Amino acid sequence: MPNYSQIRINKTKELKDMLKFLQSQLKLLSEADILKLALSEFYSKRQKQNYSEWINNLPTLDMTDEEEIRIGKAIQEYKGGKGKIVDVFDDDQARKNFGV
Repeated sequence: MPNYSQIRINKTKELKDMLKFLQSQLKLLSEADILKLALSEFYSKRQKQNYSEWINNLPTLDMTDEEEIRIGKAIQEYKGGKGKIVDVFDDDQARKNFGV
Protein backbone atom coordinates (compact mmCIF):
# COMPACT_ATOMS: atom_id res chain seq x y z
CA MET A 1 0.00 0.00 0.00
CA PRO A 2 1.49 3.39 -0.99
CA ASN A 3 2.52 5.80 1.73
CA TYR A 4 1.14 9.22 0.85
CA SER A 5 2.18 12.43 2.51
CA GLN A 6 1.28 16.04 1.97
CA ILE A 7 3.21 19.25 1.88
CA ARG A 8 1.88 22.77 2.01
CA ILE A 9 3.21 25.39 -0.36
CA ASN A 10 2.43 29.08 -0.19
CA LYS A 11 1.56 30.36 -3.64
CA THR A 12 3.62 33.48 -4.03
CA LYS A 13 3.30 35.67 -7.10
CA GLU A 14 6.47 34.11 -8.51
CA LEU A 15 5.13 30.58 -8.02
CA LYS A 16 1.77 31.50 -9.56
CA ASP A 17 3.53 33.00 -12.58
CA MET A 18 5.75 29.95 -12.97
CA LEU A 19 2.82 27.54 -12.70
CA LYS A 20 0.79 29.59 -15.19
CA PHE A 21 3.66 29.48 -17.69
CA LEU A 22 4.30 25.76 -17.19
CA GLN A 23 0.61 24.90 -17.48
CA SER A 24 0.55 26.71 -20.83
CA GLN A 25 3.43 24.43 -21.94
CA LEU A 26 2.22 21.24 -20.24
CA LYS A 27 -1.52 21.45 -20.74
CA LEU A 28 -2.34 17.94 -19.54
CA LEU A 29 -0.60 18.29 -16.16
CA SER A 30 -2.17 19.64 -12.99
CA GLU A 31 -0.34 22.06 -10.71
CA ALA A 32 0.50 19.16 -8.39
CA ASP A 33 1.89 17.13 -11.30
CA ILE A 34 3.99 20.09 -12.45
CA LEU A 35 5.43 20.53 -8.97
CA LYS A 36 6.21 16.80 -8.72
CA LEU A 37 7.90 16.94 -12.12
CA ALA A 38 9.93 19.99 -11.10
CA LEU A 39 11.06 18.32 -7.88
CA SER A 40 11.98 15.18 -9.79
CA GLU A 41 14.02 17.18 -12.31
CA PHE A 42 15.75 19.06 -9.48
CA TYR A 43 16.60 15.80 -7.73
CA SER A 44 17.92 14.24 -10.94
CA LYS A 45 20.09 17.28 -11.67
CA ARG A 46 21.46 17.25 -8.11
CA GLN A 47 22.30 13.54 -8.37
CA LYS A 48 24.20 14.16 -11.62
CA GLN A 49 26.12 17.01 -9.98
CA ASN A 50 27.02 14.82 -7.03
CA TYR A 51 28.18 12.05 -9.37
CA SER A 52 30.30 14.50 -11.37
CA GLU A 53 31.86 15.83 -8.17
CA TRP A 54 32.56 12.29 -7.03
CA ILE A 55 34.23 11.44 -10.35
CA ASN A 56 36.29 14.64 -10.27
CA ASN A 57 37.49 13.86 -6.74
CA LEU A 58 38.64 10.31 -7.44
CA PRO A 59 42.33 9.82 -6.72
CA THR A 60 44.60 9.62 -9.72
CA LEU A 61 46.98 6.77 -10.37
CA ASP A 62 50.65 7.60 -10.74
CA MET A 63 51.70 5.53 -13.72
CA THR A 64 54.54 5.79 -16.15
CA ASP A 65 53.81 6.22 -19.84
CA GLU A 66 54.88 2.63 -20.40
CA GLU A 67 52.38 1.34 -17.83
CA GLU A 68 49.59 3.39 -19.44
CA ILE A 69 50.48 1.93 -22.85
CA ARG A 70 50.41 -1.60 -21.47
CA ILE A 71 47.02 -1.06 -19.89
CA GLY A 72 45.66 0.45 -23.11
CA LYS A 73 46.91 -2.47 -25.17
CA ALA A 74 45.47 -4.96 -22.68
CA ILE A 75 42.06 -3.27 -22.89
CA GLN A 76 42.19 -3.29 -26.69
CA GLU A 77 43.05 -7.00 -26.68
CA TYR A 78 40.23 -7.72 -24.24
CA LYS A 79 37.66 -5.72 -26.22
CA GLY A 80 38.79 -7.33 -29.44
CA GLY A 81 38.07 -10.76 -28.00
CA LYS A 82 41.65 -11.87 -28.57
CA GLY A 83 42.20 -13.11 -25.09
CA LYS A 84 41.90 -12.28 -21.46
CA ILE A 85 43.61 -9.55 -19.52
CA VAL A 86 46.82 -10.67 -17.88
CA ASP A 87 48.62 -8.83 -15.13
CA VAL A 88 49.66 -5.81 -17.17
CA PHE A 89 52.27 -4.86 -14.60
CA ASP A 90 54.17 -8.13 -15.09
CA ASP A 91 56.97 -7.06 -17.47
CA ASP A 92 57.61 -10.52 -18.92
CA GLN A 93 53.94 -11.15 -19.73
CA ALA A 94 53.54 -7.65 -21.16
CA ARG A 95 56.51 -8.13 -23.48
CA LYS A 96 55.26 -11.56 -24.55
CA ASN A 97 51.62 -10.54 -25.10
CA PHE A 98 51.86 -6.94 -26.23
CA GLY A 99 55.36 -6.45 -27.53
CA VAL A 100 56.25 -3.73 -25.02
